[in-house]
Order: sequence, then C-alpha cells, then structure tokens
Amino acid sequence: MSWCKEPAIRSALESIFRRTTDRDILLAALRGVGDKELILDRLGAIIDKLPADGDREWLDGLRLLKALAGQPRDAAKPVIDYFLRGNDPERCKAVCVIFQEYLDVPWDVDVLGPLLDDRREFGPTYPVDPGKPEFTLRYRVCDWAAEALATRHPELKFQVTGTHADLDRQIAVIRDQLKRKK
Repeated sequence: MSWCKEPAIRSALESIFRRTTDRDILLAALRGVGDKELILDRLGAIIDKLPADGDREWLDGLRLLKALAGQPRDAAKPVIDYFLRGNDPERCKAVCVIFQEYLDVPWDVDVLGPLLDDRREFGPTYPVDPGKPEFTLRYRVCDWAAEALATRHPELKFQVTGTHADLDRQIAVIRDQLKRKK
C-alpha cells in the first residue's frame, strides 16, 4: 500500500509509522511517509538501538538503509549522516554497500568522499595476486568507499587487486578526479 498516493492511505501509513513498535512494520510503512523529520526521528531511534556486535549491527544497519532506497533523496541523507556518526567501520561498510547496490543519489560523493581517507581494516580479505590466493590482505573502509564510487561513476576506476599501496594509488586518482569535478 505504500506506493498509493490516496491521501487517506498515506495518512494511515504515516499513523502506523508513528505508532508501531515493530521494526518490520515501521520499515514497511516507510515508503508511504513523506515527513523527513519524522523519518529521521523514527529511524534515528532504531539506529540508536542497533546491537553493538559487528555482524548483527552490519546486517541490521544494511536492512535499515536498504529501506531508505525507496525514499525521496533528500529524506535519506540525514538518516545516513546520523547512521555514520561515531564513524564505526561496520556502519561505513553498510553505507558503501547501500550506495553501491541500492541508492543512486546526486550527493553520494559528499558521503563517500570522506571515507576515502579511512584506512581502518574491516571485512573480508582479498587476494593480492589472483594467481596466488594464499597471500591476502583485509579490505579497508577506503576500499569499500572507492568501490562504491567507481560503481556509481563509470569515469572512476577502482579494482581490488594488489597491495594496500597499490589501492592507495588508485584512491589518490579518484580523489583527484573528484576534486576536478567540483
């Protein structure tokens, strides 16, 4: 029903969104809500209650951000900014994945650009040389951000191959290209 433009249905969905304590129902009603402040308020409360353990927080955060993909572009940004406060690597990765796979907005560089400087390691490993899979390095937040930007902007090139120094050189090129775009 969230796709319906009928005022009575939109009003009922907003009422459900305001009152429900069930996260699944809240996220299902989200598409029918147009009040950006209400969205930030309700989703901010969920963000504050995300579990502290990495895997669970990552999955819950990803699910919450995925629900934002159907929102008006300007409603999603304050929620994503709120989600990233504290700069937790799991949350940074979730935001990168959301931009890479679900969210196509003109302000992606504003969110992902600063993550290009974050060298914290997080996530799985990748083979430095695909021919020698035994030597691996861990992904870093900056690698996730560069991949997401390269997915959304075809003129930006990034491949997760080589050492961290190799990836840093690719990221430096992306940074330079982004500066020139401004």
